[in-house]
Amino acid sequence: MIRRAGALWAFALWAANSARADNVPQDVPRAVDPEITVRAFARAGKISILGELAGGWQSDSRSSRSLLAGAYAQPWPNLKLGAFYGLQYGQRHDEDWVKTDVWHWQDVSGRAEHLLVLDASPRAELSFLPGENWVGEFKTRFAFNFTQGQQTLRLRPGLTYFWLRDGQAFLNFFAQYEIYLPVNYGTKTIYETWAYVGALYHLSPRVQVGGYGALKTQVWGNTPAFTATTGRTFLVEADSTVVGLLAVFQFELGSNSL
Repeated sequence: MIRRAGALWAFALWAANSARADNVPQDVPRAVDPEITVRAFARAGKISILGELAGGWQSDSRSSRSLLAGAYAQPWPNLKLGAFYGLQYGQRHDEDWVKTDVWHWQDVSGRAEHLLVLDASPRAELSFLPGENWVGEFKTRFAFNFTQGQQTLRLRPGLTYFWLRDGQAFLNFFAQYEIYLPVNYGTKTIYETWAYVGALYHLSPRVQVGGYGALKTQVWGNTPAFTATTGRTFLVEADSTVVGLLAVFQFELGSNSL
């Protein structure tokens, strides 16, 4: 009798754990995720037109790609203000944990999302640091996702060192830390963090190429609809080491060399 009761108790625990495993996503194991970004700037006085293409590949069979297009204005020497249209594919959201026959992450690789992005980027030379050629920046971006109705604030303080040769930069090194804060959605304070280090080699005043590495943490959590359906909550995390390639092209509008 005791053995039978023990067996029934073990089966009940197994069944409960199995049910939990079925409807709660698991953390994504740490992996190396490659990505590539290409930016082009066309400057005309205090206006800079920006176009950016980016793509990335994640270890759990996800991929993402994005387009950003718009312009910066520089009303003061130490401040740039920008407005952009964004188009992105492959971004996973909390509500993408769904059930058909079983619970699973919805494939979002073909889903287009349209965004309005506003940017404020104050920067200043930090001549008190050793070597003098330091620039500090605090990029702030607000994104309104028309497809999801979500608003996100991104904060990214950064530090860049320019290595000069004959008075011109030929290498620059940068370190940045970025956080994603949900404004009108979710139950978490921070959805993503990135810690970057990287470098750019100046092939010419118009072309820079380089790369970066980043430690990235991304989280997703339960929605009210999920909790109402299952009576459960969850918080799932994906940690990755991002290795990226970066190319930057810069032009002067109206220049005879264009």
